[in-house]
Amino acid sequence: MDTTKEQKLRLYLNQLKKLHDSKIVIEPIEKIKVDTLTLFGKSGGTICDFRGYNETEYIAFFTTLRQFMIPTEKTVNFDKVCKIVKDECDRTELVDMVTHAENAWNKLMNSPPSIGFNIDGVGNSYYELLRLWLYSGRFHTDVDKAEKWDSMPEPMRMDAEATLQARIPNLVNCLTIVGRVVIWWLDEPEAEVPPLPSAQGA
Repeated sequence: MDTTKEQKLRLYLNQLKKLHDSKIVIEPIEKIKVDTLTLFGKSGGTICDFRGYNETEYIAFFTTLRQFMIPTEKTVNFDKVCKIVKDECDRTELVDMVTHAENAWNKLMNSPPSIGFNIDGVGNSYYELLRLWLYSGRFHTDVDKAEKWDSMPEPMRMDAEATLQARIPNLVNCLTIVGRVVIWWLDEPEAEVPPLPSAQGA
């Protein structure tokens, strides 16, 4: 493996540590949810109570997390790091572990959110909903995405944020598995590697 690829793996570990050091990972919320109360009468309306991560902390966390997700990210993108390991590592058990994490990651990103969202008559995957949230003004502004997000009723926007936040521990777990593989491969070649969950009969 050439030096450039190893540097990318080391940077991946550095960025992963930033995620692990964040309050969102250290102090996870047990149950993220939205409570709504509909009031009737002349002063009626819907009151929403969002019980999730603080938006400022969550956006700061996502400043790092999104680097693993963006296809144009040349260094720590999850798929690109997985490819380096699969192409360069000669240890089958480590490659199998990366493949396991990659499959879990793809399933999380490409499957529908826990709450189904039908926007403009089209169902959205978790990744599509995530891009809508990301590019509606939080990191970059895509006019079409911003208009779609702003046109959603408040309860729907809160449900969207809740379902996005609820999947974060699973995504971080996939990133962590690959991080551990990199450490076993580069730094701890003599360490005992646990079997995959499926191999344990889990």
